[in-house]
Amino acid sequence: MMRILIVFIFYLTVSSAFGTAIGGYEGDTPNVELQVSVNGQAIAGERELEKLSSTVTEQELRAAFDQSLISLTKGQSVQLTVEMIEPNGMRSDVTANPAMFYDAVGKGALSVSNDGLVTALSDSSGATIGQLLVLYNTPEKSGFNYVYFDTDPDK
Repeated sequence: MMRILIVFIFYLTVSSAFGTAIGGYEGDTPNVELQVSVNGQAIAGERELEKLSSTVTEQELRAAFDQSLISLTKGQSVQLTVEMIEPNGMRSDVTANPAMFYDAVGKGALSVSNDGLVTALSDSSGATIGQLLVLYNTPEKSGFNYVYFDTDPDK
């Protein structure tokens, strides 16, 4: 579990440093939030955990991260739902929107389709934590989030 926390802190640091340059345009600043859900349950992604980190202890942050891990056994798939939340509070489902981009980051623990179907790869070269970038980008609106998957929940 300590390895998971170290990986999370590394990703949090890197994405915080580069978070203002998303999509294809240098200098894009996120102006919408992306809330990721699985089976109707909202998942605390990196953006939510980043906000939480300034108000809680390291132990509380670790617990929040552990609770946000999406468990998948190798070969199992799960459908994400991505909701865009605009500054005025308006929400819309953008899961399969052409402006959505999904990218499995890391050592090949995950694959993801254009409509947010995530699969834990059966041959993942020993990787047990997968990170998934969820990105919405148009000239008017942009936002991103990262969610984490535990592809070997029995370890």
